[in-house]
Amino acid sequence: MIDEGIRERLLKFMLSVLCNHDCKVISINCTANHVHVLMAMGADKTLSEMVRNIKANSSRFVHEEFPTCVFGWQDGYAAFTVSRSQMETVAKYVEGQEEHHRKIGFDEEFVGFLKRHGG
Repeated sequence: MIDEGIRERLLKFMLSVLCNHDCKVISINCTANHVHVLMAMGADKTLSEMVRNIKANSSRFVHEEFPTCVFGWQDGYAAFTVSRSQMETVAKYVEGQEEHHRKIGFDEEFVGFLKRHGG
């Protein structure tokens, strides 16, 4: 779980990790149980490398800065490509996570998304 008291600092830290690895972050946001990042990354990076960097560095940050906070990332992750024509729509979706997930739960939405797109 991502405690509300650490969210803003965690997101800023994650943004700095991504920028330090030459990623262009278009939008980043989180809820209590997941993070969305809309970004463009160079061809010299792999997605698994970026996820590993984000998780390892942000986990270390949380444990050092918030030692009483129970925090840990799940083992897996999901990643999807976005066409340039949908970038603005996806950025708005990322920015509206808290409101959006008041209407539909993350698990329900994710399973539906996978079914719609053959996953």
